[in-house]
Amino acid sequence: MRTIHLRRELALRQGEAAAPDEVPGPVDYDSPETLEVLEAMFIEKFGQDELMALKGEETTAEAVAEEKDPPTETPPQTEKPDPGPLGEILFARLEAAEPVETPDLIHLARTRSENIKEELAGPGELSEERIEIKSPAALDPGDPPKAILGLDVVK
Repeated sequence: MRTIHLRRELALRQGEAAAPDEVPGPVDYDSPETLEVLEAMFIEKFGQDELMALKGEETTAEAVAEEKDPPTETPPQTEKPDPGPLGEILFARLEAAEPVETPDLIHLARTRSENIKEELAGPGELSEERIEIKSPAALDPGDPPKAILGLDVVK
């Protein structure tokens, strides 16, 4: 759910309109435009200093990799650096921080319940009258998740 919400937001900021139930396509990490939007989203969420620190970490990792295995050819200076790795890192950090709203979780629980009921109530299976679905509700913090299954014998 986090991934889909974040991909929708990214597509919207890139000018791509999508229907509410439509799942956006994959993220193009190699696109400089995508990297620019991801950086803007990252700055909004975490701040400019965090982005600069993250870019510094990436640069350090690249320097260490080049020391271990120096390139045999010098790449032309006109090429832009590959935005892919930084874009993937930014997306992953944004995804981890993306909140999941309670209505989304309730909708997910309701959909899963209905799917289970359909699976159990097929032809030659249980009758629909014997399957009861209760409304999903949020747990109190610290309460373990639970599901109740009651089986009665019919004679």
